[in-house]
Amino acid sequence: MALSSGIDLKGDCFARVALCAILAISMSACASTSKPEATPPSPTTAEPVFLTDETLCEAVSHQLLKDELSFQVEDYTYEHKAFIDQNGENADTFNCDLYGWHLPPGGQYGLSIGYAPGRQLSAGLTSYDFSALDDDGMDSITLEGIEGRGYIWINSSSWHASAAWLYPDDHALHIIFFSRGGSEPASDNDAAIEDMRTLLKELIVAIPPVAAGPDQGFTFVPNPHDPQDAARRRTSTATP
Repeated sequence: MALSSGIDLKGDCFARVALCAILAISMSACASTSKPEATPPSPTTAEPVFLTDETLCEAVSHQLLKDELSFQVEDYTYEHKAFIDQNGENADTFNCDLYGWHLPPGGQYGLSIGYAPGRQLSAGLTSYDFSALDDDGMDSITLEGIEGRGYIWINSSSWHASAAWLYPDDHALHIIFFSRGGSEPASDNDAAIEDMRTLLKELIVAIPPVAAGPDQGFTFVPNPHDPQDAARRRTSTATP
C-alpha cells in the first residue's frame, strides 16, 4: 500500500512538471506573437542654427560666403594682433576659422583664413612659406587694381579649395575651404576656382586694416558661456 502510494505521488510530480513546461512554452509563444520586441528609435541630428551676423571675424561678409560658396556659418573663432618686428616693420597677424554647412546639398564645411608676415601661409593646422607654391610650378594669378600675386588650387583627394596671396610688404593671405566628415565636393573644380577668386579678391582688401588693430584676443562666436548668445542662437533661423 505504501509502495503504491509512493508511485502515484511520483507520477503526480512528473505530471506537474510537464504541465508547467507546456504552460511556459505556450506563454512564450503568445508573448512573441502578440508583443514583438520594441526597436529603439533611430538617432536624429539637430537642425543647424546659422548665425545672422552680416560680418564675421570683423572682416568677412557672411552674404559673400552665401553667394560665392553657398556656405552658411554656425560658429567661428578668430583673433588678430598688430606688432612691429625687429626690423621696425609692421608684422600683423589675423586668423579666422568658420564652421557651417554648404547648402545645398547640406554637407558640413569649414573655411580657414590666415594672414601673416614673412610670406607665411598660416591657415589651417600648419604654416609654410609662400615660395613652396612657386616651387610647385603652378600658374600664378594677378588681380586688376591689386598689388601682389597669388595662386588658387584644388586638392581633389580630400576635397578642399585653397587660395594664397603675397602682398608687396611680404605679408601673405591664405584661405582654405574644406569639407568635413566626408562631405561631397562643394562644386566642380572650375566653378570652385572662380568662387575662390572672388572671395580672395574681397579678403585681400578687407583683412589688412582689421589685422592692423586694435588687437583682438582669441574669441568664440557665439560665446558658449554667454546666456544671451545661447538665447540668440535658439531664436536664429537660416537665411537664404
